Amino acid sequence: VTDDAVMSLCSGRFIPGLDSLDLSRCPKVGDVALSYVADGLQRDASFEITLTKLALKGTCVTPTSLKAIRDQVRYSTFKMNTSYFGFWPLSRARDRKIINDYGLRSRHATTIQSMFRARKDAQIVQCARENYSRKKVSTLLSAIWRGRQGRLFAENLRKMKWIQNKQAVKLQCWSRVVLAKKMYGVMRRRRWLSVAPFAAVTVQRMFRGWLGRNIAELTRTYLLE
Repeated sequence: VTDDAVMSLCSGRFIPGLDSLDLSRCPKVGDVALSYVADGLQRDASFEITLTKLALKGTCVTPTSLKAIRDQVRYSTFKMNTSYFGFWPLSRARDRKIINDYGLRSRHATTIQSMFRARKDAQIVQCARENYSRKKVSTLLSAIWRGRQGRLFAENLRKMKWIQNKQAVKLQCWSRVVLAKKMYGVMRRRRWLSVAPFAAVTVQRMFRGWLGRNIAELTRTYLLE
């Protein structure tokens, strides 16, 4: 097995993932192959490697390279002795994976719930803002409309009062004219009633004087003839 063979192996698709890889007594495998393992056997959406056991006894891989990828092998421990070199799985590694996966799914579910609740709360707040804005706009429009109606009513009321006052003044003037005519007629009648006897006597006197003068003139003419 060579580095190229390891690269071809790591280029494959393993579901749910390659759990163990034994490259013992493969002297053509070196640090380059370890880099292929670190890059190609990662879990989906994670920096971790799916391997829990990686045997590298008899290869050209150096301990420094293994320590460099130590953080990517979460469920294994680095072991180097006369009989084994590489990563050895921890006790109950499969159970730890299940528990950690459950915890990861739980955190993701919590994150999704938090995001959903936040979005739902944002929608509720947006709806409340929109309702408040609608109510505020409707209140403002109602106030503007009522103010306009009030001004129109006040203007019409002023016009009606002005017309009523003008008509009242006209009626008062007409009634005063009629009353003045009646009073003038009464005063003329009273004056006529007070002056009529003297006027009749004066007319009678003037008529009698004129009649007497005519009779006297005729009598004188008759006597002279």
